[in-house]
Amino acid sequence: VNRIYCVLHLLFEFAVEREYLSRSPLAKVRKIKSEKKGVRFLSDEQISRLMTAMAECRMRYLFHFILATGTRRGEALGLNWRDVDFENKQVLIRQALVKDKNETVKIGSLKKETAARQIPLTKEDFAVLMEWQKVQDAEKALLGPAYQEKGLVFCRVDGQPIYPDTPGEWLEDYCVAANIQRFKLHELRHTYASRMIRAGTHPKVIQELLGHTKITVTMDTYGHLFPGMKREAVDKATPVLQKPKQDGAKGAPDQAEDSVSPADDATDSGPVNGEQKSG
Repeated sequence: VNRIYCVLHLLFEFAVEREYLSRSPLAKVRKIKSEKKGVRFLSDEQISRLMTAMAECRMRYLFHFILATGTRRGEALGLNWRDVDFENKQVLIRQALVKDKNETVKIGSLKKETAARQIPLTKEDFAVLMEWQKVQDAEKALLGPAYQEKGLVFCRVDGQPIYPDTPGEWLEDYCVAANIQRFKLHELRHTYASRMIRAGTHPKVIQELLGHTKITVTMDTYGHLFPGMKREAVDKATPVLQKPKQDGAKGAPDQAEDSVSPADDATDSGPVNGEQKSG
């Protein structure tokens, strides 16, 4: 409904501007407020089934990478091998594959400076990326001069950029093959975030890994996935009234004045160090 409203609003505003109408019929009409839907993400079982269904697909490496880094579609498709830190097992996100108004794809800058970031990978996930590099090198050798080298980590067999809409179409097809509900490509990013939350990662760190401009964006998007954070914070907090620490004899409170020390008791009752008291 809101999409139809937007189209009609533009149409009537154009008519008013050209003086075909004196006033827009939608001047006092407002868009319908819709409830914000919670994010969807894949469970571990769904990820396993999806990866199994994609075992023979070369682009499974792309989907694995997004699941392992939480990168946006354009960031993953625009990643260059020069931005892969092999020594520290991390990637630098500083550009993206974008579409212009003519639907032409090209490498462009990130929409916001805060989106530039370094994302570390686990040893296992980085090994998968290295496996993909070997597959890509074999494709280059097979095509020879026909391969168009652009340095892209994820590209078509001939080295050209992947059209941005294509991976999402592949993903939905493979969800059907894996007999799981259909997921959109961006929901792999949500899956990464949910796994970080489940691992107990601080929201500020998650914000930086995802490249959000503000932590409020992270919390507004994923705040409902932090159900245990309040309880965890309270459990770790110092109680208002603390019981005195009981550390034993060492550092224990002073004994009462009328208490008898072992030494005094020994002096009053008998021999000390084997000697008798003189009479």
